[in-house]
Amino acid sequence: MGNNLMNLLKTNQPGVSLSIADLIGPRGMNDTSGNASGYKQAVEELQRAAGINHIVQINDCETQTDWTESDNGTFDRAVGNAGVKVGTNSLKLTATASTDNTQYVETVLINESTYVPKTADGERQMDWRDTDYIGFWQHAVQSAEYGTAGEMQFAIMNNGVLSDKTEITGNVTTSHAWFQIDISGFSRDKVEAIRFYSNNTNTAEDFYADNIIRYKYALGGAPIFGSYYYITSGTTLTEGNGVKWGIAGLTVASATEAVVDLGPAFLGGATATGTAARNVYAQLPGKFIFMMKASTTNTAGAGVQFAGATTVEDGDAGNFEHSFAKALEAAGETGDWIFCIYDTAGQEV
Repeated sequence: MGNNLMNLLKTNQPGVSLSIADLIGPRGMNDTSGNASGYKQAVEELQRAAGINHIVQINDCETQTDWTESDNGTFDRAVGNAGVKVGTNSLKLTATASTDNTQYVETVLINESTYVPKTADGERQMDWRDTDYIGFWQHAVQSAEYGTAGEMQFAIMNNGVLSDKTEITGNVTTSHAWFQIDISGFSRDKVEAIRFYSNNTNTAEDFYADNIIRYKYALGGAPIFGSYYYITSGTTLTEGNGVKWGIAGLTVASATEAVVDLGPAFLGGATATGTAARNVYAQLPGKFIFMMKASTTNTAGAGVQFAGATTVEDGDAGNFEHSFAKALEAAGETGDWIFCIYDTAGQEV
């Protein structure tokens, strides 16, 4: 594991909160008066202002056997290749028969796609109070399958108690959408499992989920990556060498220039190698990576401008100096979420 600050954040042990603020937050340093003047609050504010997020993979959705079914033959899970956004597979959930919000698919492999180590009392429980959001990619192969909000719902199990179920926005197109859940109000000090519930009277409908993560800070409904991004699994980067972005992670920049070239990487050491858990990061000094929803198809590398309060489109031809960011990828269709980077875009592609 790399030794830079972001990698320290990823050193995730059961029952231990390891956001930057909590690393320096023993008793007496956490302000409880409500005016946010304690050291812990001050460091949290610095962490947010610097764009340093605390992001932990819950489950990568690569392996169907990570998941169990409460009602086999009614609400089922399988490997879903069509819904892939990150990696090779996604989680395919199917209402094989009519469901009524009591049927669920669950995983207890919530610690970077592995089991949580047992605590001293023999429980497999994890403290998630260091993060406020859960997010994942959702997708439908056929338009409008699970197309009504609430037909799919999400919940966490904490110390044997089920949280409130969160209604997942309905799929109305076949785009890859990011779905975010605010868990800051949930009891989450002893998390044991996550669940998807089906509340769909229609049958033979599929829902795809991919790359489930939890994180501290969000911007516009999705996690911020700021100047950090994870290194592709199995890829070794050398400090100071050029890197390029891909949704699977950073790789070595090629000799051929590309719009995803991000410049030299800072690793805090001579080299760093990515893992399947996506917990080894490189820093990209002066960069800020984030996600936004595209209002229509767009061009990778082009400057983007607002199409609405929270959606973007290609900048107007001849006026790319008005663009506030650059698209790192193209949206396949309206509704896709894309990665962008704050940049002096200013150019037409």
